[in-house]
Amino acid sequence: MNKKNNGDILLKIEQLQEDLSLWKKEYKKNQNLILKKIKTSIIKIISLFCIIASASFASFNLIKNYVQSKQKKEICNKYVSIVKESIYNSLNNKGNIYLLEKASALCPENEEVKHLLAYIKIHDAINILIDENILNKEKISIYKELKTELKDLIYTNPSRCELYVLDSLLSISREDWANAKKSLDIALTNSPCDAYATARLAYYYLKKGDIENAKENINKALTLDEKNNKFIYHINGLIKYKLGEIKEAIDSYSKVLSIDPYYTPAIYNLAFIYIYKHRDIQKAKQLIDLHLKLSSDDKHGMMLLGGLFQTLELYDEAIFVYEKVLVKDADFYPAMRAKAIIYRDKFEYEKSLSEFYTLIKADPKNADKYFFDIAEEIFIVKKDYKSANYYINKALKINPSSKRGLKLKQKIINTTH
Repeated sequence: MNKKNNGDILLKIEQLQEDLSLWKKEYKKNQNLILKKIKTSIIKIISLFCIIASASFASFNLIKNYVQSKQKKEICNKYVSIVKESIYNSLNNKGNIYLLEKASALCPENEEVKHLLAYIKIHDAINILIDENILNKEKISIYKELKTELKDLIYTNPSRCELYVLDSLLSISREDWANAKKSLDIALTNSPCDAYATARLAYYYLKKGDIENAKENINKALTLDEKNNKFIYHINGLIKYKLGEIKEAIDSYSKVLSIDPYYTPAIYNLAFIYIYKHRDIQKAKQLIDLHLKLSSDDKHGMMLLGGLFQTLELYDEAIFVYEKVLVKDADFYPAMRAKAIIYRDKFEYEKSLSEFYTLIKADPKNADKYFFDIAEEIFIVKKDYKSANYYINKALKINPSSKRGLKLKQKIINTTH
């Protein structure tokens, strides 16, 4: 091969190498572009998958949350329904409060749950404040607190009948008869056929001394009642006792205890009848034991026990019980009066008179009642009619329209003529 041919070959080789180099560059460039496109596509696919997966997960969560929310509402509504059914007949309202607190945890914004919780707590507090059996000393601070809470509740629920019923009970506790009647009128305007509101109207008339209207309204309430409301039967028992219909009162209190065996006001009233009216000591003792078992330190249960001892003429034991009550509550007037009566029964008239004067000093608001007691329980018993008339006149100066005063005067006239 000559030099020229060699030169051409070399030139071609160089040219070929240069072309090959350019092709490699182009190839790499194209490869990079392809890889870049592939990467981009993969990223897009992965992103799309993530979006779809995320959307699916979010949708699943939405569905799950919706199902859970629906289930919570259903459970919450069941709790509310149970409470509404048992609110007036529950053996223990703690159970109702427990259910409502569970409902509140499931549905914190549920207005009915909030309302029922507030209502039950206020209702229970009023029942503690207002004793339907015997007169308690007014607890002004508690009264004002409850009045404020109730006012706020009425403001947010102006059409709820039961709130005005509670307001009437609070007013009755302060003997604010005008406001008590006004609240009951609103309650019955909102719910004209409400059995409980009608029964509370009967209770209002009973406390006012209007027994005929009390009787008319409690009969109406019993006709309207479809839920065996224990409070209605309890009020009926109070009215029947006031009318002197003792058997009917026993039946009504027994009905209460068939609905709620642990309702202490009915236990108290039934035991009271068995001690002082029926003289059934065994039944009275069973009820007193139950009362004290439910609340060992309850002064009303202790008063029943003292009354039982007093009836059995176990006077020292009775005084011991009454003094124990007075250690717990120094101004508990029924215990003071019971001690005065015991000293009368023991023919210790000076001690009895001293106890009555201590009572008048402690509770001057009811001085007229205690002056009548002195006349009836001490001086008429002693046949000292001059002294009896003296105390009757003292009472009538305080309360000139008292029917008791006129009856006692007539009793003295009938005895001395």
